[in-house]
Amino acid sequence: PALVQVPDETSTTGAIIVESWACGIGQPQQGFDWFGQCTTPATNQTFSLYPESGGTTPLATETADEQGRVRFANLPPGTYQVRPEGTVWCYAESDRVDANGNVLVESQLESHVWSFVCGGGS
Repeated sequence: PALVQVPDETSTTGAIIVESWACGIGQPQQGFDWFGQCTTPATNQTFSLYPESGGTTPLATETADEQGRVRFANLPPGTYQVRPEGTVWCYAESDRVDANGNVLVESQLESHVWSFVCGGGS
């Protein structure tokens, strides 16, 4: 499925798009084809957004839609942590991260996170 950019950001904000996929394996495996073998959206997966510094109180919490997508919109530029709630992800990738795995947000841009949850159907 393709991502669709929704132009609701102002000239000074950005967004983080999370796509969550269920994988039929119980734990991460070396050389596993995450994008090829995990094709079922992880619907109802909840993600929280935190400042880079962490903390216990999220800035926002959203639940994945029927396509496994979550959108954190109108974010000031900066560095954020995205965390799955109620599970740990087996594997994740992003197109904009720092050396610590925090997601970078820039004005008028979408940062994408692809999350893979082990133990789901594929």
